[in-house]
Amino acid sequence: MSEDDVITHLKRLEEKIDIGFAQIIDRIEAIERRRNPTGETRAQLVRTVRDFYRSYNCPCCEEVAILDDRGSPLSIAQYDHWYSKSKSRPTEMWVVCQTCNLKLESDSDFKHRSQTRFASFQVRRDQLMQPLLK
Repeated sequence: MSEDDVITHLKRLEEKIDIGFAQIIDRIEAIERRRNPTGETRAQLVRTVRDFYRSYNCPCCEEVAILDDRGSPLSIAQYDHWYSKSKSRPTEMWVVCQTCNLKLESDSDFKHRSQTRFASFQVRRDQLMQPLLK
């Protein structure tokens, strides 16, 4: 077996492993119970967008307004469970536009690229909840 054959074989194995892991994750998520955010959690997430994001734009894409002029969620605003749909604490979620929410669920590259924006959102949310100067 040549080196190229070995590399080709290893790539096929890697693809099968990736598919297998994706199926396992899908099964686990199907078993997990979805936990919707509490009213208090939703209010924290919305307040973070209202206080820190210009034009009330989605903190993920920063292109689409997700709050109206009064700072209330528009119909396209969705609460994204960053880690798992069974985790619904404010530190585990953010409010984003519908398009970003769908991409975060289905596109692992997009989710990976959005990781710093989620972390930034959480830092801002934390600043609201625990100000340095009281």
